[in-house]
Amino acid sequence: MNMENWLQLRKITILEELTEDQIQAIAPKFGERTYKKRNQLMHEGERQDGIYFILKGKVKLTKMNPDGQEKVVAVVSEGEIIGEIVAFDGGACPYTAETMEEVRAAFLTIKDFKEMLNNYSPVAMACLQQSALRLRKAYRHMKNLALLDTYGRMAAHLFKMTRDYGVQEKEGIRINFNVTRQEMAQFIGTSRETVSRVLAEFERMGILQVDRHQITVLDIEELRERASGGRKNSSSNEW
Repeated sequence: MNMENWLQLRKITILEELTEDQIQAIAPKFGERTYKKRNQLMHEGERQDGIYFILKGKVKLTKMNPDGQEKVVAVVSEGEIIGEIVAFDGGACPYTAETMEEVRAAFLTIKDFKEMLNNYSPVAMACLQQSALRLRKAYRHMKNLALLDTYGRMAAHLFKMTRDYGVQEKEGIRINFNVTRQEMAQFIGTSRETVSRVLAEFERMGILQVDRHQITVLDIEELRERASGGRKNSSSNEW
């Protein structure tokens, strides 16, 4: 990475404990890259030669199920890293990483990444904490898929998005994250048509307001209740 841009590494969560001198020392080992929307950074099942540090934009991590359907398992945003698991176990990439919008990332080879972890223990600890948090979120997501109906899974997904990307406005909490119906379907394990029907039903019940790709949550407590499985749809539990 150009020394003029080394301050951008301050955006990365696992590097927050490093001093300016330490950041400047490792900055030349990073390569800065820019990707357009729908570019793939990693491919499931393939070998990976480095780690991506997201400076700007969002990346979705997906896996193919045995039926050949693509499932979104996580969304990675500014400040997070992708691919650290490959550096730890030496195996193939466990997911495909695809940009959801234009993304700027700093790239570091696995060799240099391991060297950084060995030289800076706070970075190693922060990396483990971030990996543990992502694993905990994955467990919660699997629990929702297994135990909640379509309404509950949609409510849980939207509730999480209000926490991660919500902006408080007069009408309610606007989710500041443009996502397609297909991407929502991939995340909660259903079809795009079902996503549209559930959103329309939530809108009819006054829980949220949908304006193209923008969603505003009007009744966060009702959404929370449904996300916890406390409410069922009056007409059907599942499509």
